[in-house]
Amino acid sequence: MTIHPYDDLICEGPPVQDDLSHATTDLSDGPVAGPYDDEAAGEIARLERDLDDAGRIRFEETAILTRIAEDHRVARARLAAERDRLKQEIETLRRSIDDLRASRSWRITKPVRSGGLLLRGLRARLRPPGRPSS
Repeated sequence: MTIHPYDDLICEGPPVQDDLSHATTDLSDGPVAGPYDDEAAGEIARLERDLDDAGRIRFEETAILTRIAEDHRVARARLAAERDRLKQEIETLRRSIDDLRASRSWRITKPVRSGGLLLRGLRARLRPPGRPSS
Protein backbone atom coordinates (compact mmCIF):
# COMPACT_ATOMS: atom_id res chain seq x y z
CA MET A 1 0.00 0.00 0.00
CA THR A 2 1.30 3.47 -1.01
CA ILE A 3 1.26 6.11 1.67
CA HIS A 4 0.42 9.57 0.35
CA PRO A 5 1.16 12.60 2.55
CA TYR A 6 -2.47 13.71 2.34
CA ASP A 7 -4.05 10.31 3.00
CA ASP A 8 -4.94 11.33 6.52
CA LEU A 9 -7.16 14.21 5.31
CA ILE A 10 -10.81 13.35 5.16
CA CYS A 11 -13.04 15.30 2.77
CA GLU A 12 -16.65 15.54 3.69
CA GLY A 13 -19.35 16.72 1.31
CA PRO A 14 -20.47 15.91 -2.20
CA PRO A 15 -17.88 14.81 -4.75
CA VAL A 16 -16.41 17.51 -6.98
CA GLN A 17 -17.96 17.71 -10.44
CA ASP A 18 -15.33 18.00 -13.13
CA ASP A 19 -17.65 19.14 -15.94
CA LEU A 20 -18.87 22.29 -14.15
CA SER A 21 -22.45 21.38 -15.01
CA HIS A 22 -23.46 22.91 -11.69
CA ALA A 23 -22.36 26.42 -12.85
CA THR A 24 -25.17 28.95 -13.19
CA THR A 25 -23.66 31.06 -16.01
CA ASP A 26 -23.04 29.63 -19.48
CA LEU A 27 -19.93 31.26 -20.94
CA SER A 28 -19.86 29.21 -24.14
CA ASP A 29 -21.62 31.90 -26.23
CA GLY A 30 -19.55 34.80 -24.95
CA PRO A 31 -19.94 37.14 -22.02
CA VAL A 32 -23.29 37.81 -20.55
CA ALA A 33 -24.63 41.28 -21.36
CA GLY A 34 -24.19 43.77 -18.56
CA PRO A 35 -24.89 47.46 -18.01
CA TYR A 36 -21.47 48.61 -19.31
CA ASP A 37 -21.30 46.49 -22.47
CA ASP A 38 -22.45 49.28 -24.84
CA GLU A 39 -19.92 51.69 -23.35
CA ALA A 40 -17.16 49.07 -23.55
CA ALA A 41 -18.06 48.21 -27.15
CA GLY A 42 -17.90 51.91 -28.05
CA GLU A 43 -14.53 52.25 -26.37
CA ILE A 44 -13.23 49.16 -28.16
CA ALA A 45 -14.44 50.53 -31.51
CA ARG A 46 -12.76 53.87 -30.80
CA LEU A 47 -9.51 52.16 -29.82
CA GLU A 48 -9.62 50.02 -32.98
CA ARG A 49 -10.07 53.19 -35.09
CA ASP A 50 -7.20 54.84 -33.25
CA LEU A 51 -5.05 51.77 -33.86
CA ASP A 52 -5.93 51.78 -37.57
CA ASP A 53 -5.11 55.50 -37.75
CA ALA A 54 -1.81 54.96 -35.96
CA GLY A 55 -0.93 52.13 -38.36
CA ARG A 56 -1.76 54.31 -41.37
CA ILE A 57 0.27 57.22 -39.98
CA ARG A 58 3.21 54.93 -39.25
CA PHE A 59 3.04 53.55 -42.80
CA GLU A 60 3.01 57.09 -44.25
CA GLU A 61 5.87 58.22 -42.01
CA THR A 62 7.89 55.15 -42.95
CA ALA A 63 7.34 55.93 -46.64
CA ILE A 64 8.45 59.54 -46.09
CA LEU A 65 11.53 58.47 -44.14
CA THR A 66 12.38 55.94 -46.85
CA ARG A 67 12.20 58.67 -49.51
CA ILE A 68 14.33 60.98 -47.36
CA ALA A 69 16.91 58.23 -46.80
CA GLU A 70 17.04 57.49 -50.55
CA ASP A 71 17.41 61.21 -51.36
CA HIS A 72 20.18 61.42 -48.78
CA ARG A 73 21.95 58.40 -50.27
CA VAL A 74 21.73 59.89 -53.78
CA ALA A 75 23.00 63.26 -52.55
CA ARG A 76 25.92 61.62 -50.74
CA ALA A 77 26.85 59.67 -53.87
CA ARG A 78 26.64 62.83 -55.98
CA LEU A 79 28.79 64.78 -53.49
CA ALA A 80 31.33 61.96 -53.30
CA ALA A 81 31.61 61.96 -57.10
CA GLU A 82 32.00 65.77 -57.11
CA ARG A 83 34.65 65.53 -54.37
CA ASP A 84 36.57 62.93 -56.36
CA ARG A 85 36.34 65.08 -59.51
CA LEU A 86 37.62 68.15 -57.64
CA LYS A 87 40.48 66.16 -56.08
CA GLN A 88 41.47 65.03 -59.56
CA GLU A 89 41.27 68.61 -60.86
CA ILE A 90 43.41 69.87 -57.97
CA GLU A 91 45.99 67.19 -58.69
CA THR A 92 46.01 68.12 -62.39
CA LEU A 93 46.49 71.81 -61.56
CA ARG A 94 49.29 71.03 -59.11
CA ARG A 95 51.08 68.99 -61.77
CA SER A 96 50.66 71.89 -64.22
CA ILE A 97 52.15 74.34 -61.72
CA ASP A 98 55.02 71.95 -60.96
CA ASP A 99 55.64 71.50 -64.70
CA LEU A 100 55.60 75.28 -65.23
CA ARG A 101 58.03 75.92 -62.37
CA ALA A 102 60.34 73.20 -63.67
CA SER A 103 60.32 74.63 -67.22
CA ARG A 104 63.34 76.34 -68.76
CA SER A 105 61.42 79.56 -69.41
CA TRP A 106 60.38 79.83 -65.74
CA ARG A 107 63.98 79.36 -64.63
CA ILE A 108 65.30 81.86 -67.20
CA THR A 109 62.78 84.56 -66.25
CA LYS A 110 63.35 84.21 -62.50
CA PRO A 111 65.70 87.24 -62.30
CA VAL A 112 63.13 89.40 -64.14
CA ARG A 113 60.34 88.32 -61.79
CA SER A 114 62.55 88.94 -58.75
CA GLY A 115 63.53 92.40 -60.05
CA GLY A 116 59.85 93.28 -60.58
CA LEU A 117 59.03 92.30 -57.01
CA LEU A 118 61.96 94.36 -55.74
CA LEU A 119 60.88 97.43 -57.73
CA ARG A 120 57.26 97.18 -56.52
CA GLY A 121 58.47 97.00 -52.93
CA LEU A 122 60.72 100.04 -53.35
CA ARG A 123 57.99 102.05 -55.02
CA ALA A 124 55.58 101.25 -52.15
CA ARG A 125 58.13 102.49 -49.58
CA LEU A 126 58.94 105.66 -51.52
CA ARG A 127 55.32 106.68 -52.11
CA PRO A 128 54.24 109.67 -50.03
CA PRO A 129 51.70 108.91 -47.30
CA GLY A 130 48.06 109.28 -48.34
CA ARG A 131 48.80 108.83 -52.04
CA PRO A 132 47.05 105.80 -53.58
CA SER A 133 49.13 103.19 -55.31
CA SER A 134 49.01 103.21 -59.11
